[in-house]
Amino acid sequence: MVLRYQRGAGARPQPKHNDHLQCSQRLPGAGNLVAPRFLVYKAVLVQVGPPMQLQLILKLVLLLVTANGAPVLANKLLGAALAYPLDGRRSFIDGRPVLGPSKTIRGLIVALTATSVCAPLLDVAWTTGLVIGLAAMAGDLASSFVKRRIGYPSSGRALGLDQIPEALLPAVATMNLMALTIVDVIVVVALFSVGELVLSRVLFKLRIRNRPY
Repeated sequence: MVLRYQRGAGARPQPKHNDHLQCSQRLPGAGNLVAPRFLVYKAVLVQVGPPMQLQLILKLVLLLVTANGAPVLANKLLGAALAYPLDGRRSFIDGRPVLGPSKTIRGLIVALTATSVCAPLLDVAWTTGLVIGLAAMAGDLASSFVKRRIGYPSSGRALGLDQIPEALLPAVATMNLMALTIVDVIVVVALFSVGELVLSRVLFKLRIRNRPY
């Protein structure tokens, strides 16, 4: 702002007649309406700021639920048919199963197929859906491996360990593919962890799942 001063003691600086043009800006398409420049800057910042990630988060969570629930549904429909254990019923050096009989080749194939097919329905590339399925199953298998090592039986419940790896790995794996931030990843893990607990109880009440977890 450019100021001019009047002579004389105690005289206040007087702004020039065009000072308001320096501190304000006409709004496009609004006639003679003038807004303070800081408001215009704020409006521009709102327009060019990062887009809301809520839709991406919900899409990812839905695909994680798909990867988690598809093998359960396949087990209900097909029973033991084609349900060959991934670990070949082998034991680890501690004498316990490597993964356990509940982790099957059929379950892996069904999960990957389901996420790849469902992804385009959510406007997500099928290849991204495949990555989500692979990472989710990797997290699930890692969780099962750790649970066997610390003495949990197959399909035994371990709160947190059952949910976090299965959600964290896909969220991290698709950060670039889905333009996710670290905060988005944390939200995805939290939503899936809560949603998985709720969904498991619902599937149990519908007699689709054998256990409420």
